[in-house]
Amino acid sequence: MILQINDLRKSFGSNEIIKGVRFSVNEGEVLGIVGSSGSGKSTILRCINYLEKPNSGRIRFAEREFDIETASKEDIRYMRSHTAMVFQQFNLFRYKTAFENVMEGLVVVQKRPKDEAERVSRELLVRVGLCNRTEYYPRELSGGQQQRVAIARALALDPKLIMFDEPTSALDPEMIGEVLDVIRNVAESGKTMIIVSHEMNFINDVADHVLFLDEGAVVEEGAPGMLFGRPQHERTRQFLRRANIISDYSI
Repeated sequence: MILQINDLRKSFGSNEIIKGVRFSVNEGEVLGIVGSSGSGKSTILRCINYLEKPNSGRIRFAEREFDIETASKEDIRYMRSHTAMVFQQFNLFRYKTAFENVMEGLVVVQKRPKDEAERVSRELLVRVGLCNRTEYYPRELSGGQQQRVAIARALALDPKLIMFDEPTSALDPEMIGEVLDVIRNVAESGKTMIIVSHEMNFINDVADHVLFLDEGAVVEEGAPGMLFGRPQHERTRQFLRRANIISDYSI
């Protein structure tokens, strides 16, 4: 087990967004999180690496375990240095090339030698199918290409866990497939990942385990074949019907 979340809670003012969520992820596993918009999926990811400060709960990650309310700066630094996030909106540096975007974290954050950072960056851009776009700026790349740069940038840091927050939601339909193919290849390489996505068929293909989240709580979880094929909770069935994943005749 590389990540265990216990009783995670997050409120904005008096509005409780995450309500005692608990789950775990094994090393090399892909966890899919699905649910309606506003159910708290993205907030969970942001709480894991402290882009949002959780209110309470416990986190066990790799060799470290701590209480969220008393987390030290070193605890938070540990989480951030061993995780990477791929965002909906790419979040690339506008005035840096694709190559420079991937190399930035290696040189600035990890203090890797420049020649090593250059080699790793070029290898990863080849891996995501952008060997002929290394010197292009974000404005010169399609949305799908920008997201592939963002994935290469995450991989460059060699994190213990990569989190994908709706990685295709900002893309045109024709670009979605190219990004999902890259993520599928990363999953097949054995990387530990959490994927928040509305692409149900993709989650069904790549995830080892799936959580269905509703109004900030885990309603149902299980292997994708069970959760998508034989959902036990009525709220799960309602969601999957609306997503055209199941019909009244399939359960």
